Amino acid sequence: MGAPKNSVVSVGTYGCVQSKENKYYFREGLEAMLDELTPEVVLVYGSMPKKIFSADILSKTNFVLYPDWISQVRKKVK
Repeated sequence: MGAPKNSVVSVGTYGCVQSKENKYYFREGLEAMLDELTPEVVLVYGSMPKKIFSADILSKTNFVLYPDWISQVRKKVK
């Protein structure tokens, strides 16, 4: 069945977008998901690198960022 169209979906970038190749495949998958499901909101756990989340991607729907736990810890330490 899969995820319903026009709904809320989530993706995680934590540990998945470190290399150039990983960024390429993540972006390709993200674009395919956006085109197929046309979600109202995408929840993003991790970071939102500009090479993946460029203006053309960001214009397709609403994105809500949930920073990963290690980024939260590093902010508190600094």
